[in-house]
Amino acid sequence: MKIKKGVSLGSLEEVLDGEKVVQGLGKVRTWKSLIDDDALRVIPDNLSKVDNYASDFGKSFDDIAGEFNSISTTQRQGWIDHLEFRTNGIQVNKTANKPDKFVIFSTDGPVPSRYKSDSRYNDLSYDPAHGGVTPGSRKEAMSGLEAEQQGLIDGPIIRDGTGGAEFIDANNVGWDVKTAPGPYFENQFSNLTSKIREELELTNHKLILDVTYINNAQLTQLRTWLNQNLSPSDLQNLVEVNVNLL
Repeated sequence: MKIKKGVSLGSLEEVLDGEKVVQGLGKVRTWKSLIDDDALRVIPDNLSKVDNYASDFGKSFDDIAGEFNSISTTQRQGWIDHLEFRTNGIQVNKTANKPDKFVIFSTDGPVPSRYKSDSRYNDLSYDPAHGGVTPGSRKEAMSGLEAEQQGLIDGPIIRDGTGGAEFIDANNVGWDVKTAPGPYFENQFSNLTSKIREELELTNHKLILDVTYINNAQLTQLRTWLNQNLSPSDLQNLVEVNVNLL
């Protein structure tokens, strides 16, 4: 379903590209039965973004509607805008490309409320290996919570109190997090890739690769290295994610 600009929910029974939107109407009724939200009802572009996500990611519209209905009203627009940056399988659709945000997490202030309002945030952002909360551990907490929300990790996740991994999922699997450092990507590329390979080859952990802060060209460079230097089984234990800073 492709929704033209200016088409409201009330007029979706009209012809679209010369055909009746039969399938689209079913989707819209699903949404309308669950929510009555201005972000979707009044702004056709938002419904189009959701429909594109359903089509491109092979998602059930019912499932998407259920997730949307669980998002607080103040966070729904950001959720919609972030859909195109989500993970499809184990790879992101595209990077968030937020290099300027990489260095801002020296306090909890810039952490979006969708993460720090989670009752587990304080525990997840505490790094036992460093004995406290650091800018890096705040980014790790956001990565873990975003991966859990997208269903990439079986939750609820908890911090690994031993410091051996970052998180333990509901299946008792350890997860580490590596964040690609946008502003320092070229200078730290060798260090980043070495740490990724070490985590995947020398532990039984899986890995969240946070690519929020790099651009698509840098992600291509990183994927090329990973494909050339890691085994297929190790690559299957790596999941890319963009945190939602929108």
